[in-house]
Amino acid sequence: ASYALSSPGGFLFMMISVLILRSLHQNFHRPVPTVTPTTPHASTCTMPELVEVERFRRMLLPLVCTSRSKKKGAGQKLVIETPSPTPPKSFPTVCELNEISKYYTVKDVLRKGKLLRVDLESDKREGRYLFLHMGMTGRISSPGDVPKLESLRGGDSFPPPHTHLILKSNGHVVAFSDPRRFGKVVLCSTSENEFDDLAPDALDSPGTLEGIVGKRKGIKALLLDQKAVVSGVGNWIADEILYQSQMHPDQSMLSSKERDVICDKLRMVLNVGIDCIADGWEDGLPADWIFHRRWSKSKGGVIKDAKGRRVTWIESGGRTSAIVPSIQKLKSRKREIKPKKEMNDAKKRKRRDVLGGGKTAKMKGGTKAGSTEEAIKKKSRVSSNVRAAGTRRSQRLSK
Repeated sequence: ASYALSSPGGFLFMMISVLILRSLHQNFHRPVPTVTPTTPHASTCTMPELVEVERFRRMLLPLVCTSRSKKKGAGQKLVIETPSPTPPKSFPTVCELNEISKYYTVKDVLRKGKLLRVDLESDKREGRYLFLHMGMTGRISSPGDVPKLESLRGGDSFPPPHTHLILKSNGHVVAFSDPRRFGKVVLCSTSENEFDDLAPDALDSPGTLEGIVGKRKGIKALLLDQKAVVSGVGNWIADEILYQSQMHPDQSMLSSKERDVICDKLRMVLNVGIDCIADGWEDGLPADWIFHRRWSKSKGGVIKDAKGRRVTWIESGGRTSAIVPSIQKLKSRKREIKPKKEMNDAKKRKRRDVLGGGKTAKMKGGTKAGSTEEAIKKKSRVSSNVRAAGTRRSQRLSK
């Protein structure tokens, strides 16, 4: 104030300072907006994972030939059409597809992980496999069910845009669509089974997660690796499993008890997801899942889970991960954590060994305690010899 009264430009300086301080005060006390959680729409549709691919498998099942007689009707033959002039890079030739339409029927439709396999059989030809890789945006649709595709709106007519393959059999029609064309359609003989390259399916064998115990690699990276422990787990499924397990995505050196928790949550997330997907993502999945919050990152503001805890995003396993830091804490570990009882038993065995008792203390020349006494005496003799040698060397140097 004194500067403002004593100098010509002081009053202007004081007014500017007041305005700046008022602006800072208002910004500091302004409430942080809370964003309402949203579910993925057409523009934020995710890469198909086990839950979605299992739905696609069930959409393909009506193509299976029900008659096992040698003379199959023309309607049971598999008819393949390729309406797209620009199919994915990995795609069968026209001659191969014409041969399938002429001689083959659908025997079965199987799934392992995120990979679909259509088993083909023929009376005049060797059996074949038609593998369908969904890639990032691959979808299976039918006239009565057209899933939302990335960059497209829901409710598209059948077949939807970017359809590369149409399969017809038994009066049913399904289409394979892929806007980004990262998917694959591979036709091969029965001796070339791409299922062999994948880890056990997460839905068929959720209890076989021995490979995650005591590993230095983060748990999410292990779950996402389709050839490591299980196949079929993708980004949103892994995030949901770890959120339900209250475990950090980068946590390593897991114990057997933590493995059991992961197994239970994996089974629960997959079964609930498959049961609910037919009802639509908005209403089907439980409201307290982090699934409904993980898509709101781009909206800004504070995102909270169903219990009001803050949701943040980190990079884990090469993917963006949604976590709740207050319950998913990264714990520093150097080795696998053993149960307390096992640690106490190990300490008791070690103590018995030192005192010369127990089975592990038995040695050729007697007990371990006797051998320890001999080692102490030998060490004492060596120390005496070293001291004597040092004394003699000192005497020689003094002379």
